[in-house]
Amino acid sequence: MKKITAICTLLAIVNTSTHAEIFKCRLASDKTVYQSTPCPAATVKQDVVEIKAPDAEKIAEDQARFAAWKADLAAREAAELKAEKERQAELARQEAVNALKRSAIAQEELAEAAKRPVIINPIVQPGWPFMNRHRIPDPYHPHHPNPNSVEHQHRNH
Repeated sequence: MKKITAICTLLAIVNTSTHAEIFKCRLASDKTVYQSTPCPAATVKQDVVEIKAPDAEKIAEDQARFAAWKADLAAREAAELKAEKERQAELARQEAVNALKRSAIAQEELAEAAKRPVIINPIVQPGWPFMNRHRIPDPYHPHHPNPNSVEHQHRNH
């Protein structure tokens, strides 16, 4: 976009009338400045730059070159846009393939899980395991009698 602006500005300058004057001013700091107004009094040297009238053939040639450049730029931008759309489509396709792969893996895992046996807990009797009389008493549990205690020995004999 900057190139187009620069070229349009250049063409506008080239197409200006020959009546415009450009002043070349050399300042005391040894800096050269070009401007459309006469140089200030502090300048060391002032020259008037003559602008030659452009040839009509040269203008037509420049305009044709500019039009060809614009057409080439538009073609390159269209190609870049098309390539970007193709890249986006490929990324979307890859994402869809990856989603299908993840889905297939999940389905395989579910199928494998369905093949494994299901373990069902046995029916629990009321009070189990606390009232299980076949259990070996824990001698260190506070609610179980200590088999080594005197009380326990008298009760069992």
